[in-house]
Amino acid sequence: MTRIDINKNAPASASRETFVHAPVEVVWGILSALENWPQWNGSITDMDLYGPVAEGTEFRWVAEGLKIRSRLKEVSEPNRIAWSGSVMGVKGVHVCELEPDENGTKVRTEESLEGVFVTLFAGRIQKLLDGVLAQALSDLKKESERHHDPSQA
Repeated sequence: MTRIDINKNAPASASRETFVHAPVEVVWGILSALENWPQWNGSITDMDLYGPVAEGTEFRWVAEGLKIRSRLKEVSEPNRIAWSGSVMGVKGVHVCELEPDENGTKVRTEESLEGVFVTLFAGRIQKLLDGVLAQALSDLKKESERHHDPSQA
């Protein structure tokens, strides 16, 4: 399996992390159920998954009003999932890592965006990317903690 990383030298790249009070298996279950993203991620309105959650599987989705074509590049259950995608000449790489902890899960997400459009509007796109990652992590945290019942631990 090839490890996929974002391009830290891209015109726009961002990294965020949070702590989720739920086991890694719960967080992974929510994150890896791509078809359910529109139910909990406020910026995603549509998702079509064309196969299993495995390397090489394509998915098409609508995020922030943009129709994006993506392909899973790395799936290492329950710790790491990565994909690349493109929309209107912009190429993106997204990586999400889950690290178990005795009190829950540390979640780190990163994304890089490249292309002429990104270079021309790097400041605006950087600000948008920072906001999207923060919002997605917040939504994942809420959904994971909602599904975790501490009395079952």
